[in-house]
Amino acid sequence: MPVLTEKRGDFFFLARRNDTAVADTVVSLLTERLPRAYGEDITGQIQVVAPSRKGICGTEQLNRRLQAALNSSAAGRGEVAFRDVIFRAGDRVMQIRNHYDLEWTRGEQ
Repeated sequence: MPVLTEKRGDFFFLARRNDTAVADTVVSLLTERLPRAYGEDITGQIQVVAPSRKGICGTEQLNRRLQAALNSSAAGRGEVAFRDVIFRAGDRVMQIRNHYDLEWTRGEQ
């Protein structure tokens, strides 16, 4: 188990009292605090992991907030809407479900 009071290496623990404060801290870390401490290119090396899809701290809401802060809509930037999600050029996407019945052949996109 990590010792939560130690401040060394690449692990640190930030206690927050509610979900909104947690989500605000995640956005602040990626947009301000970590780039200021480690350089502007650090955001491309960070992956945020959340234990749930739903709620203020779930992946759905965090992804929306982080996209707005890090990869907002801009003139000339390609984007596509799928269901209730807008994907933009430059967004990171993770495949979370396999389609085992889909037939694949070499050379298809």
